[in-house]
Amino acid sequence: MARMTGVERGDVRSFKVFDAHCGDGTFLITVNDDVYGIGNNGQDINILGLTGSYYRCGKVDRPVRVEKLSRKRIQEIRVGGIVGAALDVDGKLYWWGQDLAQEGEVRLPQLATDKHRFQCVSCGSRMMAALNVSGDVYVWGQHRGMESPYFMKHLEIEEPIISLSCGHDHLAMASVTGVVFTWGVGTDGQRGYSSHPSSSEDDIVMEMNFDYPCETVICGTLATFCLTTAGELWACGGNGTHCGVLGVDNENYEVFFPEKVQLPGKVIFLNAMWNYCRQTIYCSLTTEGLYWWCEERCRVPSLAPDQSVAGLLNVFRSPHDSMILIDHNQTALSESNYRSPIGFDELDISLALSSKVCTKVNEIITHLREMRNQINMSPVLSKIFEINSN
Repeated sequence: MARMTGVERGDVRSFKVFDAHCGDGTFLITVNDDVYGIGNNGQDINILGLTGSYYRCGKVDRPVRVEKLSRKRIQEIRVGGIVGAALDVDGKLYWWGQDLAQEGEVRLPQLATDKHRFQCVSCGSRMMAALNVSGDVYVWGQHRGMESPYFMKHLEIEEPIISLSCGHDHLAMASVTGVVFTWGVGTDGQRGYSSHPSSSEDDIVMEMNFDYPCETVICGTLATFCLTTAGELWACGGNGTHCGVLGVDNENYEVFFPEKVQLPGKVIFLNAMWNYCRQTIYCSLTTEGLYWWCEERCRVPSLAPDQSVAGLLNVFRSPHDSMILIDHNQTALSESNYRSPIGFDELDISLALSSKVCTKVNEIITHLREMRNQINMSPVLSKIFEINSN
């Protein structure tokens, strides 16, 4: 991978590292409101949204400007298996990737609709779900149990939604009153409503069998996590090395109803980082420290040692539902002797949290992956409570 110039590095405001069906890549958003793509693009997906001479190319080794997303004040980018999504500062929603309605075709970045403004978006393998400013949820694409894709399907839910997250083929949503609803495939227990979920119910929104008020949902590839208002974390779904263990006191490969994750203290945030082998690693910050869990040998959440976390994360990508933000007031460029597969060979990032993203401490976790085995966790973790009110 070619190195970025000092100018290119200095211009980056935020970035998203992903692992789509075509392989890994990165989106960069600059301080000048340009969006760049680098890495695997995929001829049948065009996941970087490239045009011109780079249209449907297999891979790019230098940052290439994404014309259809640049100068549109893009704030957030999400990437699934064959679909990408972006939100601008006004809540306009864009999407692109493989055209599910026309075999062999791709969709360049374009407005998904001009009828709504959205507050968040999440991508699954072949779908995206977005939450508008009124608390309504819309779905584009399809999960694996569907014969044909949806285009802006409104999910009928009894009350406004405040949080949503996509897994590989399912969607979890938390309402304003703390009720959790799910939609999509539930064969591994990820929907949390029945011990014998039926495929005939995949397209029906169901209420999760969960008795505690939930304020945030986060999905692994085959799992759903619920963070309660009391700071407890509960999980259901796939529970093995093939997808990532849940961290609960249960060794069954499928957990059909939410069980409490074995974490000490009050949970502040949870992150799920997953690749397209459907593997997931989970990290949670609690009042007792930073914990991680991912596979059977790490079934119980463990206090994160420096090198273990850095080593585990180097096969994963960004937290699934967030961007990585760069604080240029604290950024330092160095000649560190590490290489990453995404072109940040000399980028040494110090992260501070703004009030807007103070619940997304996950940027720090992904920073650990970027630093590989050269990371010293202590100064990074010391940034956790540096709040920039700007």
